[in-house]
Amino acid sequence: YVPISPHDATGPVTLIAGAQTMMSTPNFFRLEIAYSELEVYQRVVDPPFEVHDGYFHVSDRPGLGHELREEYLEQTIGGRVR
Repeated sequence: YVPISPHDATGPVTLIAGAQTMMSTPNFFRLEIAYSELEVYQRVVDPPFEVHDGYFHVSDRPGLGHELREEYLEQTIGGRVR
């Protein structure tokens, strides 16, 4: 296999989905994350991501393992999130 390192720079939902997908990919090497954006991403999802010593820990909760914080998004964009 050729090792793959997908890059995520589009937001918390694609970060979570990419991490979950890579857990079932045999040639997964690493998921590149924009660490400078993690603080903002943490405000958007519940529960917050677990990142320890440079490792992103995938949730074992159902689905993607995180819920969007709609109230935060509504305050941020100034409208209803559907």
